[in-house]
Amino acid sequence: MHTVNPCPALAAIVRSFTIVETISERTSTLLPETGVLLGIRYSGSAALLRSSSPQEDLPDWSITGIRDSSRRICTSAGGGLIVVNLHETGASRLFAAPVLELYNVTASLRDWLPNPSFEGLQANLSHAHDNRSRIARIEDFLAAQKNTRPPDTMVEAAIRAMRAGRGNIAIARLAQHIGVSQDRFEKRFRREVGTSPKQYCSLLRLRFALNLYQPGRTLTDIAHAAGYYDQSHFIREFRAVTGEPPLKFLRRSQYW
Repeated sequence: MHTVNPCPALAAIVRSFTIVETISERTSTLLPETGVLLGIRYSGSAALLRSSSPQEDLPDWSITGIRDSSRRICTSAGGGLIVVNLHETGASRLFAAPVLELYNVTASLRDWLPNPSFEGLQANLSHAHDNRSRIARIEDFLAAQKNTRPPDTMVEAAIRAMRAGRGNIAIARLAQHIGVSQDRFEKRFRREVGTSPKQYCSLLRLRFALNLYQPGRTLTDIAHAAGYYDQSHFIREFRAVTGEPPLKFLRRSQYW
């Protein structure tokens, strides 16, 4: 698995391209991201594993919205996938449908694209024989999809403030600083990002805490450094997302 930066023309929409290839069958945990993901599979297959229901085969071309919990994915041997990790407002600048409809949803990318666009992308990728050319064709496609609606500068300013604070920021105070009511701010944020400001901040804080983890570092230290009230608060939020306490998850899970 390795990551490729987007071309300059897409840098405001795409955070990165991640190439995932498997030699043997592998099960991984996918933690929630802070933006929408596009998954474009060029070989193999994958299925979503659930503890209380049968596994669900995933579409080869998928779109996944922001989630409040992790997913366990089983990828077949010989699998190849390009994950397009969009910036927080990237999906709203590419797709006509409201991005909030994707919250906690993984759908076929075909359902979110006009048929001519989807078929054109399929045709172009069928002629690509390596990941560099696949990414180049995906970039051409995404550049052609960009809508003309300007980004919501208020929401993007709020995202920068939230990221700078690593998710530890009072939403009411942020709205006041921006100069709008909290209700109006939250509606605009959900429309552009696909989740609430509070949920977005929770994901930022969790992601930051995970980056702090290393063997021997205590949960109390991680919790305080990441801005949680205490260790119990950290464990409670971590379990809500992953279904497991932090140390059990981190010591045994293959995740990204």
